[in-house]
Amino acid sequence: SFRNAVATFNRLKTLKATYTNLNLGIAMTFSSLNQDRIMALIEFVQHDLKPDSMSLSLIRGAVKDESL
Repeated sequence: SFRNAVATFNRLKTLKATYTNLNLGIAMTFSSLNQDRIMALIEFVQHDLKPDSMSLSLIRGAVKDESL
C-alpha cells in the first residue's frame, strides 16, 4: 500500500547517515488511474519525501488493460 511504501522510504532515509553512498529514488507511472492527482503526488514526493532522484513514466501505446 501507499502508506507502507512511504513508511519504508522514511526508514531507509535514516540509513543514509550511516551509508553515505546510499541514494534513494522514487519511480512513478502516470496513467488514467492517477492523472487527476499526479501533481499532488509529485509535490508530496518532492517536498515531503525529498528523494535523491525521481522519475515519471508515461503509459503510452497499446496497453494490455485498455482502462488505463
